[in-house]
Order: sequence, then structure tokens, then C-alpha cells
Amino acid sequence: MTGRPVENAVELRGVAKRFDAAAAPLFCDLSLSIRSGDSVAIVGPSGCGKSTLLNMIALLEGADAGDVVHHGRPKSTRDVGTLSLAYIFQRDALLPWATVLENVLIGARCRHRDVPEALTRARAFLTRVGLDGVEGRYPSSLSGGQRQLVALAQNLLLEPDLLLLDEPFAHLDFPSKLLLEAELLRTVRLARATQARPMTMIIVTHDIAEAVVVADRVVAIGGYPDAPTGVIKDIQIDVAEAERDPVAMREGTALPFYFQETWDAIKSFRPEPGRAPS
Repeated sequence: MTGRPVENAVELRGVAKRFDAAAAPLFCDLSLSIRSGDSVAIVGPSGCGKSTLLNMIALLEGADAGDVVHHGRPKSTRDVGTLSLAYIFQRDALLPWATVLENVLIGARCRHRDVPEALTRARAFLTRVGLDGVEGRYPSSLSGGQRQLVALAQNLLLEPDLLLLDEPFAHLDFPSKLLLEAELLRTVRLARATQARPMTMIIVTHDIAEAVVVADRVVAIGGYPDAPTGVIKDIQIDVAEAERDPVAMREGTALPFYFQETWDAIKSFRPEPGRAPS
């Protein structure tokens, strides 16, 4: 008995990108495939193009050459409005004049979703993450962690096929980071169980430990000085879904193992000044 083949949610086929004509291209012939329903973390040194890569996947930036493919169809920046996509940035984009509940609902209203049904789901989500008592408050009165939870609720309410996150927890204290990692894992797992098309998640992070905790795959990217960025190593994180707890994984043996494998890959592309890479 054969199962239905898993399609790729996103493919980068021979992608090239250059910002400065006088410098080496950022990407040159970069290829990467991400299956539908996967959780993938992209890590690498600052300036190697992680956010640019995410923006090209979101069709916010175009490639100079090659194809950005969504579910088998090449797309360009003209197609940005056709994607079932949610994008969470380092800093939330909550409207300061709207309440927590209004902010959560804004995407559903803009997309003309069933507002009563969205309202029920929004309140259920806020209750689950401990924000049920603040739905009438304004973003300025919330902590950084609470604001990111509101942004997460706002985006997940849209039930996107593709969830993109660019350093979403970078500015949070460590306890808030752990809580949000746990909620991200839980909500993505729930979305995959209930949505018609499995949700695919791609997260960019500088935190290797975070990458290992929340992702099924860690894709390390980088390059030598004055050379294009490429995929250094694609690492499958072999941890059962039931064991993916942010605290337990940091106390266990899997995280140090995958952390070291990822760091060794990245480190090999960051030679010390005056020394050739090994």
C-alpha cells in the first residue's frame, strides 16, 4: 500500500540575488525544498541573507534569477496576494489604537472571514494563552511576550498554509521565550490536525537552540567572505512530536547533539581573520 506523495510547499530553484553591483551576489544558484507540513528553521551568521530569503519566499522581494515555487507553481512579487500566508516579524505590528481583541480579528475582517466564528476562535485562543482578561486593553499596556502572543493569535486565526517567522522571540526575556516556543509548537500542531492543507512553518533565528526545539529540520546557511551564501548543511531533527517541550529538550541529550552539529557547520564558514577555512 502506497501513501499519497507529499508535495513541496516551497521550492527555491537556482535562486540568485544581488543588492550591490560592485560586490559578490548574496545568493547564486541557491536551491532548497520544503515539504508541505514541515517545520524548518533557517540559521546562519548575521548578514548572510536569512531575512532576505524569507522575504523572497513571502514574495516581498523578487529573485534576480531562478524560481520561487509555491505548491508546484513558480511565483513572483505580483502574486503576493494569492498566497495563504502569515508573516510574524521581530517587532509586532499591532495597531496601537485597537484593543487586543480588535487586533486579533483585524486579519479575519480584512479577508472577509465569518466574523462571529472568528470572534469565538479568537476568544478561545486568548483564553488558552492566558490573555482572556486583557482582550479590551491596548498594546501599550502589554508586555513584549503578551504582544507577540497577540500577533501569533492574529496570524494563526487566518489558518494560513504557510507561517513565516523572522526572529519572533529575539527581544523577549528567557521565560517568555520558553512560553512562546511551547505555544508555537502547540498551535502549529493543532493547525496541522484541523486544516485542510497541513501548515508549513519556516522560522529564521539566530538562536540555534530555539531552532532545534521548534523545527523538524534546521537549514544552516552561510558563505565565505565575499562569496555567495549557500546551504551549508540540512539537518533533520529526530525528536518525536510528543517530546518537543522547550524546557525538557534543553535538559535532555538531543539538544546538545544537534546544537553542536549545527554550530560546527556554521563555524566552518566563519574563518578567523588571516586563516583559510578548514
